[in-house]
Amino acid sequence: RPLRPGEYFSSVELALPSSFFELALTSDGTTAVMVAAQNEHVHVLQFLVSLCGARVLEVANRNGVMPAFLAAQHNRCKSLAFLVKHAESGAKILEVPRNNGATPALIAAFEGHLEALRFVVEHAPSGAHAVLSNKDNVWDKTPLDWARE
Repeated sequence: RPLRPGEYFSSVELALPSSFFELALTSDGTTAVMVAAQNEHVHVLQFLVSLCGARVLEVANRNGVMPAFLAAQHNRCKSLAFLVKHAESGAKILEVPRNNGATPALIAAFEGHLEALRFVVEHAPSGAHAVLSNKDNVWDKTPLDWARE
């Protein structure tokens, strides 16, 4: 069964095959990796990658949300650094939009998270201008637009 809020992996669950950790924990497809990234539990990210491989760092939920998006949304720069270093796509994960077009840079700006926004801008392969001027989303706004509000 999926874990409920406040529950943790037991020793029995830790003996399960690695595919267990790729399964969604919630009905929207949120995974253990996503929860670890948004809460900056880098040691858990390391553990999950050691069991499942780096591919789990790029799994999206039903809304297209990936761990990098959640890390940016919650201003978790250590998680972002881990994801960029270990994801098969590297820093490209910083530019992947969710289904509504929102990117890690957009959500960081919207939430007012300067540190996460700075990390994304400094590490995104397309460069700062491309990341900050992207308005291909349902709001037709750029990260700069959100930062100004």
